[in-house]
Amino acid sequence: MLNKKNIIISFSIIIIAIICICIVSDTRINRIEQDAFLAKHFDSIDELESVCDLVIIGKATGGRENITFGEGFAQNGYTLTQIKILDILKEDPERTIKKNDIITIAEPYYIMEGPLFKGKNLIIPHGCTEIVDDCKYILALSWNDNIENYAGYCPVQSKFNIDSKDNRELQNMKKNKRLESLKEQTLNKYRANINKILIENE
Repeated sequence: MLNKKNIIISFSIIIIAIICICIVSDTRINRIEQDAFLAKHFDSIDELESVCDLVIIGKATGGRENITFGEGFAQNGYTLTQIKILDILKEDPERTIKKNDIITIAEPYYIMEGPLFKGKNLIIPHGCTEIVDDCKYILALSWNDNIENYAGYCPVQSKFNIDSKDNRELQNMKKNKRLESLKEQTLNKYRANINKILIENE
């Protein structure tokens, strides 16, 4: 009787373990980086700023929408992220944008089901990192008529964390000296604006 009870308990534990593994597998998101062959790269913040429509200091409010189109290996997409503007470093002459406005920007990543790996896959350009909620960034943006939203002018070089709270970006900088140099230039150029924002939002 005792052996039968032990077998039932052991079997129940195995079933629960299998269910837990399945749940973890279903909720885990695989990160897949793709080469961004056509992305333009800059060595100067002045050069990058000159081609952008809008340069701001902002932070994500938590609102996001995953946009995908196409099917299978032809699937593509982006993520719409809500950003609160903390300061404007370069105004957009075509659109009225004010401090404390909430705008939506398109980040160059999206989440899809398969077909490369089972479950959910986050597809993102190589060397690019997503914006983290409540972290503060300088964002170099251009207007995209096709999606009627702002997007980073260059996927890899359009956001620079200013409060050192984005750990993935910090790790990425160590592997990309060109990006690290551009970020250093950016932080130096806007040092007064950054210090003011960090003090105001302590």
